[in-house]
Amino acid sequence: MLLVYLAAYATVHLTAALIFGHRWFATGDGFEVYSTMVGTLSPFGRRDDGRLVVRNPLSGAATFGPAPGIVALIAVLLGSTFFDSVSGSPTWTQLAQGLDISESLTSTVGLLVVIAVVAVSFVGATLLAGQIGQQDRRPVPGLLAHSVIPIIVGYVVAHYFSLLLFEGQRAVILLSDPLGTGANLLGAAGAAVDYGLVTVTTIALVQVVAVVAGHVLASSAPTTAPSRSSR
Repeated sequence: MLLVYLAAYATVHLTAALIFGHRWFATGDGFEVYSTMVGTLSPFGRRDDGRLVVRNPLSGAATFGPAPGIVALIAVLLGSTFFDSVSGSPTWTQLAQGLDISESLTSTVGLLVVIAVVAVSFVGATLLAGQIGQQDRRPVPGLLAHSVIPIIVGYVVAHYFSLLLFEGQRAVILLSDPLGTGANLLGAAGAAVDYGLVTVTTIALVQVVAVVAGHVLASSAPTTAPSRSSR
């Protein structure tokens, strides 16, 4: 099933690229847009003349958007991460088992509901904030979407930190002998994942710091993009 998905994904994007050119990957490929969004938090940027400069990462984030679909992107990234956490809780497990429908359908509906709740909450909050000014409030959600980028990154770090540590080891082990021929390309073939690499306390500390830092940085994000010469 995974191979079918990957083949379909590649076919769709290659076809779209032939029609729309390189612009498709900049705006139509979700992974490319996501990577670009996270990359805006880089402490490095380039001026108009191409010179590499050190910048405030939050100023870099302010250069992302507004663009068509940016609010939907924010909702999907936050909503999917929230649901991934919720779906592992005992409460969700009991709820899913109590429904007379398949687990996959329950999870799909739950994911869509959480994404919708995040979208409505974000749009509603930003529109209310827009009441302070006298201008048209409709563009406000897109104009403020960049301020949520630190929160998204913080939640991603918190949620997937332990996964990266442990499954990252497994990836190295498998890559050492990718074809199962007895090779040991990376010197880790046959090794076991070391679940004692970090303590539970360390993982919890990283999660708390990532979430708190994301919210603090988001509240400090500039509401407008800096001039191009200082990016």
